[in-house]
Amino acid sequence: MVTKKQLLWLELMLDTNADEAALVGCIHIMVKCQLAAHPILCKQLLASYLKRAVNELCAQFHRQAPATHARRPFFVKQLREDGLTTIEVLLGTVSKRIGSFAARPGVPHTTLEDIQTAYEAGAKNPGYFLVCAKSAPMISEHGTYAVETYPVGYSHNPAEEQDVQLLAYSVCRALYILWKAKLVHRDVRMANIVRLQGPEDHYMLLDLENVAQVKIWPAVQPFKDWDSFTLSKNSEYDHLSDMYQLGKLLRRLLRRTGSQAAEEFINSIRNKSLTAEQALKHVWLMRQ
Repeated sequence: MVTKKQLLWLELMLDTNADEAALVGCIHIMVKCQLAAHPILCKQLLASYLKRAVNELCAQFHRQAPATHARRPFFVKQLREDGLTTIEVLLGTVSKRIGSFAARPGVPHTTLEDIQTAYEAGAKNPGYFLVCAKSAPMISEHGTYAVETYPVGYSHNPAEEQDVQLLAYSVCRALYILWKAKLVHRDVRMANIVRLQGPEDHYMLLDLENVAQVKIWPAVQPFKDWDSFTLSKNSEYDHLSDMYQLGKLLRRLLRRTGSQAAEEFINSIRNKSLTAEQALKHVWLMRQ
């Protein structure tokens, strides 16, 4: 007679690399013998096996499918260049973990409450211009930050002016959402922007872990893409700093080959003369 302890042991094996054929045989025998004695445990066991089977099927698909530029594989934890952040693409969501969260350079002006507010703002505004969280971001007692976000996009560097125009419109929509929540993003660059497929065929702004409240505060260690013009004359990061960073990105993408309207728009936000709300009313973006 198979004991409950043996069933629990088998469930634990499902999280290991145990031989697939052996597991299937054991499950078949144990479930047949114990379904009446331990129905709930057997159902949990089958659910665990099915989850493992689905994950393995997806992993096999991505191993065998041709490589596609800028798309991350499913169920593979990838370490970012900062050495603290891991990203794992799941089915419909992305799991993000940041170890030693309090040690990051931007944290002195970023609180967990600010990050939660940013994700809530994204969820309250339709269209997915700003990434959303499946549940509220949390920091463990060991200092590890965790969030599961949606929807899932892919990296895409636009080459044509029409696509650059769409990116500009999408990011301005996202920044306007943040600014209505009295927040600034502080890290507007191509690495934090993805494109969506399907009904929401536009770009989405990611990485809300560096947001900060709009208030007077001394600047901290400059972020990766800041320059001497990013901050205000008072050495503050404000709304127009986000727009300036977007302007630098658009300039790189168009490389001075854009239309007259595009050039006028880029120059305006690089000169810090347009807020996101004003930018959305510019003739170049109103074509969207």
